[in-house]
Amino acid sequence: MATTAGDELYRVVGQIGEGAFGLVHYARGPQNRVCAIKTFKTSPKDPPVVPAPTIREVYLLRELKHENVLNLLHVQVNHAELALSLVFDYAEYDLNRVIRHHRDTRRGAPIPGKMVKSIAWQILRGLTYVHAKRVAHRDLKPENILIMGDGVERGLIKIADFGLARKIDTLARPLDENGPVVTLWYRAPELLLGAKHYDEKIDAWAAGAIFGELANLAPLFRGVEEAPHAGARRDMYERSQLEKIFAVLGVPHDVKEKDKDDAFWPELTSHPFWPRVVDAGLTNETPNQKVGFPRRLAENPKHVSLVNLLRKLCRYDPSTRPSAETALTHPYFAETPLPSRNALDPGAEKPETYPQRKIKSAEKFGGGDGAARESEAGESMRGPAPRGAAGAAALNAVRSYGDLRR
Repeated sequence: MATTAGDELYRVVGQIGEGAFGLVHYARGPQNRVCAIKTFKTSPKDPPVVPAPTIREVYLLRELKHENVLNLLHVQVNHAELALSLVFDYAEYDLNRVIRHHRDTRRGAPIPGKMVKSIAWQILRGLTYVHAKRVAHRDLKPENILIMGDGVERGLIKIADFGLARKIDTLARPLDENGPVVTLWYRAPELLLGAKHYDEKIDAWAAGAIFGELANLAPLFRGVEEAPHAGARRDMYERSQLEKIFAVLGVPHDVKEKDKDDAFWPELTSHPFWPRVVDAGLTNETPNQKVGFPRRLAENPKHVSLVNLLRKLCRYDPSTRPSAETALTHPYFAETPLPSRNALDPGAEKPETYPQRKIKSAEKFGGGDGAARESEAGESMRGPAPRGAAGAAALNAVRSYGDLRR
C-alpha cells in the first residue's frame, strides 16, 4: 500500500492487544520504524470524553524524554471515529513475559544474574530521571516494564504506562482522594494503611518488589484482593497483602528496638487504617514465628548483595528508603557481573530466546474476507490495510496528526 508523508505515515500491520480501553496495533513508520498504536475508543452512546489517565499520560510524556522511558511519538484525535490514538516506540517484551518464561516454560530456570542486575539498574536510572522531574509513576509492575527487541536499542528497559502518574509538588488535594493506586503486590505499606500524603518513595518500594520477583520468579508479597462490602467505597487497605508483607519483613512497630531496625516506623500508628490492622490481630506475633525472604533468595549466596538492596528499598518507613538515585550507588551494582545497557545480555550464561508478541493480521481484526492469519512479531506481513472500524481508527491515528512535542 502506497503512503505519503502527509497522509499515512504509518502502515498498520496487525493487532497485538485489546482491552476495555480499546486496541493496540503494530505498525511501521518512517524509515521502517516499528511502532505501537494504542487506540482508545468511545461508544457513540457515551459522551466523547477522553479518559483522565490518558490525558495525564500524554501531558507527562511530553516532558519525559529519557532512554529508559517509553517514547511517545505522536497523538491523534479522530473526531469521526470518536477515538484517541497514541503512537509509541514498539517494545517486543515485558518483564511479566520474561518471568513467566523462566518460571513456566523453563520450569524454574533462573533469570541470568547479569540480566537481573541490568534490568534493576536501568529501572533505577529511569526512575531517577522521572523523580527528578517530580513525577511519581504510581503503577510500577512487571507488565509496565518493557524491553526493546532487535535494533539499535536492543535490551533497553522502558518504563511505560503513566496513566496513574502524578506530579508530586503540584497537587491541589491529598493524593488519597485519587483512589487506589499501584497494583496490589507492589503497593507500599503507607498506601495500604491509608496515607493521605505520600511521595515517589512508593515507586522505590515497588521497584524492590519487582527486583525480588525477578530473582525469585514469584511475587515477594502475593496477597489476595478482597471484594469490598456492598455499597462500600474501595480503599487501598488489604489485609491479605499486609499479612504477606509482615511474613517477609516482620511486623512493623513505632518503638525502636535496636540500632538497625528496618521494622521501625515512627509514624506507623498515625495512619488511618492502622486500627484495622490491630483489630484483625495482624500484630500478634507468635513465638518462633519465622519471617524472611523466600528461600530461593535468602539461601542463595549469589543474592546476598541483592537481598541487602531489597531490604533497603522495602523498608517500612518511606523516609528511610533510598531514592532511586541513591540506590544506584549500592555495592550490588559495582560487583561483577556489571550491569549493561542491553538487559538481554546474559553475560557468561547461555542466551535465552524469549517468545515474541503475536500479531493478528489485518484481515483478522479488520473484518476482511481473507483467511485469518497469525504470525510472530517481527515477521514481514505485507498486505491490505485493515478494514472496519477498528482498522480505520488505527489508520486515522496517523492522518493529519498533531505532534504534541512541538
